[in-house]
Amino acid sequence: MEKTLVKQSIHTLHNKRFVLYYGIGLLMTILVFSALTFWTDQRAIALYQALINDNVIPEGQQILEQLSHLRLERVLVSTGFVTLCIALNALLLRYQREYLREHNQTVKRRIHDHATERLTSKEYYAGLFGNSSLGVLVADREGHIAFINSSMQDMLHLPASVNIENLNWMTSLPFANSSLSELVKLHLENNTALTTDEVLTLADDLIVHWRLHLTPQFQGGRPINKLLIFVEDITELQQEQEQLYKKQAQLQGVLENVPVMLEAFDKEGQLVFWNAESERVTGYSKSTMLKNPQALEKLYPEDSYRRYVKYTLTNNFDKTFDEHSFTLQASDGTTRTINWFKLSSRSPVVDWDCWAMGIDITQQKRVEEALRKAHQQLRAVFDTIPAGVSVVDTELNIIDLSDTLLKIYGLPDRQSVIGRKCHEVYYQSAIKCSQCTVAQVLETGKAVTRITMPDESANIGGTFKIYTSPIKDEYGKIWGAVECIMDVTDLKQAEDTYQQFSKRVQALHEIDQAILGAQSPEAIVQAALSHLRRLIACQRAMVLDINKTGEARVLGVEVSGDTDLKITKGGQIGILNPKALREGWIQGSKDLAEEQNLSLIQQTLYEEGVRSYLILPLLVQQQLVGTLNLESDRPNFFTPEHVDIASEVATSLAIALRQARLHEQTRYDAATKAALLDEVNHRVKNNLASIIGLVYAEQRYIPENLPQYEFYMAMTNRLINRIKRLATVHNMLSATEWSPLPLSELISQVVYTSLEILPRNQRAEVDIYPSPSQCEKGKTKPLPPLESLHTAQDNEIDGSVPVCVLVDSKQASSLALILYELVTNTIKYSGPENGTEATSLSQAGKPNGLELPTKTIHITIKTTMKDKKICLEYRDDGDGYPEDVLHLKRYNVGLYLIQRLVRSNLRGTFKLSNEHGAITVLYFDQGENIKP
Repeated sequence: MEKTLVKQSIHTLHNKRFVLYYGIGLLMTILVFSALTFWTDQRAIALYQALINDNVIPEGQQILEQLSHLRLERVLVSTGFVTLCIALNALLLRYQREYLREHNQTVKRRIHDHATERLTSKEYYAGLFGNSSLGVLVADREGHIAFINSSMQDMLHLPASVNIENLNWMTSLPFANSSLSELVKLHLENNTALTTDEVLTLADDLIVHWRLHLTPQFQGGRPINKLLIFVEDITELQQEQEQLYKKQAQLQGVLENVPVMLEAFDKEGQLVFWNAESERVTGYSKSTMLKNPQALEKLYPEDSYRRYVKYTLTNNFDKTFDEHSFTLQASDGTTRTINWFKLSSRSPVVDWDCWAMGIDITQQKRVEEALRKAHQQLRAVFDTIPAGVSVVDTELNIIDLSDTLLKIYGLPDRQSVIGRKCHEVYYQSAIKCSQCTVAQVLETGKAVTRITMPDESANIGGTFKIYTSPIKDEYGKIWGAVECIMDVTDLKQAEDTYQQFSKRVQALHEIDQAILGAQSPEAIVQAALSHLRRLIACQRAMVLDINKTGEARVLGVEVSGDTDLKITKGGQIGILNPKALREGWIQGSKDLAEEQNLSLIQQTLYEEGVRSYLILPLLVQQQLVGTLNLESDRPNFFTPEHVDIASEVATSLAIALRQARLHEQTRYDAATKAALLDEVNHRVKNNLASIIGLVYAEQRYIPENLPQYEFYMAMTNRLINRIKRLATVHNMLSATEWSPLPLSELISQVVYTSLEILPRNQRAEVDIYPSPSQCEKGKTKPLPPLESLHTAQDNEIDGSVPVCVLVDSKQASSLALILYELVTNTIKYSGPENGTEATSLSQAGKPNGLELPTKTIHITIKTTMKDKKICLEYRDDGDGYPEDVLHLKRYNVGLYLIQRLVRSNLRGTFKLSNEHGAITVLYFDQGENIKP
């Protein structure tokens, strides 16, 4: 049917194309006709035009106009006709498209109805499920049965003649019940499949277990009123499962009470079985361990060991019987050693990814560990005895021997000699040795000591002392002997080596002393060479000095009196292979007469009579500073011992030469630096004095009748005093070679010089905490006597402990200016007449001829430090700062200068306050170059 509908749709499409082609052909015919008519009219008009021009027809002009109107009418008629044809054709196409759309919808509806009819036909279901071993039932959503196969009829015990149309599976069949009906309705509402197991009672009280699969049917993605129900009889399977459950319960009881530990893990690595023995051994119950992700953390607290245990027990990489021993921690904190047998691969269990059986071997392990440690200790003592130990029985068979004895006799291993005769193994003799001390000990029962004979010593490669003692049982019967062989060869060789080494060390010590006693490089070299030739009696020894350009000159030479080998000290000389010398290689030749292709330098040495030589580099920090040359007129003169001695001397000589050069360079640099520093200090001092002189010169040229004379004089005096404070600091830094200054000493010097401007009717008392003598005892220069200045010695103020701090040169200059401004401010505003400049007072202290009252001002300066932050507190007993000054709303030159110096130069902060006078507190960091 579908094919027929499709063919009709194709035929309709062909009709549509025919109409389209017909319309196009009609349009082309009309266009051609119009074109021919237009061409014919054009020809007639041209002919009439020619007749008019020849005056053949006088009325031709009227005829020509009529022809033109006729042609225009014909064109309009043709155009209208074409337009009408196009409109008719468009209308026809539209009707064809609507017809085709309705026809296609009809075809789709017929195809859908045909498919639905096929899905609801009994023949269709019979063909699909007629021979199925499963029971199949097709019904609508109300429960009316449309199809049932033979397997389903047999399962329901329905006769073949029953009319299924009268049956409703939800109400009349055996597996219909209220709970199932509600469950089916719920799934039908959601159009989802349902699978459920039901226990049903059939005819004759037959109880069966069925598994129902209910699936709604869909057509074109939409549900239809049909359900497929598949029924599977699982009665036998359920019975087998019940039997399995019974057996599993029995096995569970056995496993629970078996006297061994059993544990099982699932795929997530969590415990799923934990029997009573496991509870008894570990002290952890099932509720604590089963399905607990932290269960293994209780048994194995150490992370890496726990991961190793879990990996070993839960990974079935080994398909054979697997045994492992692990140490776990019980709930009471004690440790238990369990021997686990992993049985997963050999005997898999359902739902157990892996399982293992464990036996508590803690006590057994302790006993074995004690025995093993005792045996290891005895074996270690036996094998580590410096002497070789051998144990033999009364038949001279070797029972045991130590590793040391294996090495003495060069034996391969212990097992290859145990049980053999001692004389066969140790002396390769078939008969007992004539000097056998073992036989003597076994006979007499007394210990024997002897030294190996020369032939024995030659056989085993040294001289040995042998101690032999009998071994007795608890009844005093001798059952064997123990033989200890002590190598005494090294003792004699050590004595000889010690004597030679002592002589060598003494000679090298003398060389070092001679090197240390010398000052110049030439003296160092000469002292070293004179002592070196006592150890190495070569004919000529010399040291070459190599400068930065690679040129070598003789720095010192020592020549034997019985040779013709000589060289001028200080002369230039070539060197062999400088690159190899810089890399630390020692050069030399055993015999120049046997050398092939001698270099120019080697040829020169050979012509001078040299047959063998050594050249050792003098290296300091990978830098070649010279060479030590040893030469002899005999071939093969130098031995390896000579090379060792010369190498040690070369090392000491290189360091001594480098130190001597550095010492000379240091002295030269120090002298240069001191001269430059003196010159700079002198120039700075002169420049400051010149500046002060220039300012004084300017003062002399200020007219006294100038209205602002007093102001200019006060300003220039302040400028002069500021320069003097800088000069004071400069003198202090120059005296200490620009090293950091104690802040207390700086304060004392600056305050002293600043108080020189005090009027005669004023005096000042200054307390400085800490005092300069406390910071630099024995170093502080005494201040010049001044009645108005004194320093505190052992006082503390405000509960804080003053400390001695140092300041660098940059900080010192800034602090000098700041202190001068603070002292000047105190003198200016704490005097008898506040606001009067100190410099306006006359020498008699009587401005304008009036006597001024005397007043004492008090100044307290304290320095403290915390976390490398320096705090300098300045106090006076004046009237304090005005309110606008405290809030920094009004500035004078001095306050502006203090603010700039603190923030820019000291990189710090300052704070103003009033408390029985003015208080100024500075905070700034200690200098970076000052060591704590």
